[in-house]
Amino acid sequence: MSPMTFHAPRVKAALTFASAGLLSTTLIQVTAAPPASADGPPTAEGCTLWLRYADMPVIPHSAFSDLATLCLIQAERAKAGKAPIPRPQELLHPNPLGVAAERQVEAAVNQKWWTPSNPDWHTNPVSKSTPESRAKDAGYCPGGSPQIAEIVYNGWNGGGTPRAAVKWWMGSPTHHDIILGIGHSWNNFAAATNPDVADPAGKDGSGKGAFVVVFGQC
Repeated sequence: MSPMTFHAPRVKAALTFASAGLLSTTLIQVTAAPPASADGPPTAEGCTLWLRYADMPVIPHSAFSDLATLCLIQAERAKAGKAPIPRPQELLHPNPLGVAAERQVEAAVNQKWWTPSNPDWHTNPVSKSTPESRAKDAGYCPGGSPQIAEIVYNGWNGGGTPRAAVKWWMGSPTHHDIILGIGHSWNNFAAATNPDVADPAGKDGSGKGAFVVVFGQC
């Protein structure tokens, strides 16, 4: 499709497992062309405010797009009969998975390595960080053996909204299963968004957005 119209976004997902001090990493990648209160777990019933932002491009310097993305994910889980994922949050201690997601999306839009020629969008080509290492460095599940899943997306020219991201994710079997926790019991998750893209092809597009969601089981 012409980049002057709607750009079919590119998305990928990674699953990372660590156990017994021995890191075993499996990356599952897919290329295409994912209710809230401010101080508690987002649940489908509590998302009225945040879903106002679901069809808007990512809003700079705010958590509105992050929360809209989480709300849409919880709504998909509710439709499938799944319980909402808890999202512990403390004012003085940010969600570690949120810190990990923010580091990933900021690095991605600055370095712009989410390109069709790059087979791995989850390993930072400069720092070599991975979904698991970012979660660990942010303080998630200290002393435990967490399971981590990361899904990423960027779109522009109509594709840079939370709803567009979640629609693409739910249309992919890999992302669908991660969001619904098939084979996992996620007990935490977080999203980070950015009003830029991580693919140079979209740098001059309008309505841009880059999205990272990290799921954890500790």
